[in-house]
Amino acid sequence: MKKTILILSILAFIASNCGNKKGKIPFDLATFPSEWRSLTKENGKLVVSDSPFEILKIDGNKLIRIYYARGEQSDFESEIVASYQIGDTIVISTKPTDAEFVWDYKFLWLDKNKGLGEWIFNADSEAVVFVVNERISEYSTENLKGLEEENFNFSDNTCYDYEGTLGEAPIQLSICMGENPDYLTGSYCYKSEDFTKYRLAGEFIGDKVQLTEYIENKPAGHFNGRLFTDNTDRFEGIYTNAGARQLEFKLTLTSSVGYTTPDERYSDFSASDKDVEKFMRQIKLSIAEGDKEWIANNIRYPLKTTLNGQGKITIKNKQQLIDNFEQIFHPAFKEQIEKHCVCNMFYNSQGIMLGNGEIWIGKNEIIAINNSN
Repeated sequence: MKKTILILSILAFIASNCGNKKGKIPFDLATFPSEWRSLTKENGKLVVSDSPFEILKIDGNKLIRIYYARGEQSDFESEIVASYQIGDTIVISTKPTDAEFVWDYKFLWLDKNKGLGEWIFNADSEAVVFVVNERISEYSTENLKGLEEENFNFSDNTCYDYEGTLGEAPIQLSICMGENPDYLTGSYCYKSEDFTKYRLAGEFIGDKVQLTEYIENKPAGHFNGRLFTDNTDRFEGIYTNAGARQLEFKLTLTSSVGYTTPDERYSDFSASDKDVEKFMRQIKLSIAEGDKEWIANNIRYPLKTTLNGQGKITIKNKQQLIDNFEQIFHPAFKEQIEKHCVCNMFYNSQGIMLGNGEIWIGKNEIIAINNSN
């Protein structure tokens, strides 16, 4: 994404910042040049990035993030707890209202000789913001029209499922939008511990998504990221836990499904989400442990599949399944099944799917086994 660049007056800054380039040096925000508090303009119009508008406003010991989204302006206030510089990088540490964690904003030079630089929100190199005194409403927002529609295609009553990593841990995360486009729900799980789902609630802010994780109805972490729709649909950003530890997350969209309510994802199958995922988990466990009886008792017959991933066969009854169990659930297929998470599975009118469709279930029964090579 083409980054928005601030055209800055740096003569005063360069003169006042020669010296120690390694340690933290206190920085007085009142010394910001006036050019740092005005929007970059070109031919009388605002120069903005290809994302909905966001700016910063410094007011005494307060830092206010101002968002222009869905035709409305929203202000979010934080207390400035520290401001300093390390070398040429200026850092403003802030504590959001009613929060225990601290966010950092950094100013980085792009070309010091030309006076070009940018503000970065935490570690997300795409989150460029401005420092200004004026409110957005005092500027023309004509060039912002259509940006949200271009970046967001979320539909009402739809869950969007992502897979990827949180730090180094593989996770599955779903974001659901109901009839209110300003309110998001969802959940995520670690693939290694898919028996535990963590509830999420949040909102769109411009082209960003902010989700709060809840454990026992108490905030336990925050996903702050951006949706990308360039080459691959992605959700990427920074996760911060209750202890202020930060981890990068990188997730790719894998599917989307409609829903009645976020807690009734599989409502068409006459079972709770918990029961459906528990049943699929039992299938995985039974396959891994070679529990032929359990699998054979929970299949809808007849069932078409293959032997050793090649020869086609129609399994007509329980005994035939038991007799061919090892050839149906051959080592490569079992390894493939083991990798998949049962959290927030894809479904349609035909059934509920594990992974890439290796196993399909209906109402408490296996309806398809796709084990071909």
